Amino acid sequence: MGQPVTSALGVHHVLGLSDAMLHGGLAEGIPAIVREFETHGTHEDKECIDYILHQSSGSNLKVWPNGILDGGRQNGITFEHFASHPAAQQAGLSAAHVLALRVYSTAAYKSLNGPLRNPQRGAPHPFAVTIAFINEGIKRLRAVSAAADDADESVDLWRGLRDMHFNEEFAKIGGTEVRPGERGGTDQAPDGRWSLNGRRCDREPRRGRALLEERKATAAQNYHLELHAAWR
Repeated sequence: MGQPVTSALGVHHVLGLSDAMLHGGLAEGIPAIVREFETHGTHEDKECIDYILHQSSGSNLKVWPNGILDGGRQNGITFEHFASHPAAQQAGLSAAHVLALRVYSTAAYKSLNGPLRNPQRGAPHPFAVTIAFINEGIKRLRAVSAAADDADESVDLWRGLRDMHFNEEFAKIGGTEVRPGERGGTDQAPDGRWSLNGRRCDREPRRGRALLEERKATAAQNYHLELHAAWR
């Protein structure tokens, strides 16, 4: 995990682009995202973004590692539906925000997360504009929950961890996970099962079961799942 200062500096700091280049990509929108995938994406990444932009729900029944694209939704829903969704409108999301958020919920998340976890990569993040749209889109989506009746209620968010070693420094000052923080929720069980799927975390409690990080947050910080393309 990164140091707390990484969180303070924000995601733009780890993308490796100048402000001028990044803001240029943000101003361009969807074409900049598509260009990143055409240039740097794997075959699977390109299949995923093509589905998000040009196909409708039910048209791709391939079983991906994180599920079927839009599995459980009715057939025939297009990108335009999500771009004009009430939640997207309330949060002030552009079509580029919606594209970035939806493509991150597909198997393309691996290519988006990987460079964030390699601070020594020595080159700009190949999907810097996409990551910037995800970062801004998640923050804007807090407006949806902020308007809810239970927006001022506290909730416990659980984060499953596996194959981790925590030293005393981490226990004292914490750390930063450099990626969009979509994994975590109010239900302890799913993250507990996920963390069991690996070696136990080398810190108390040493029961061979899940070590879960408990955090307090308001309902306004919940991620709105309606825009997801695959349930992960």
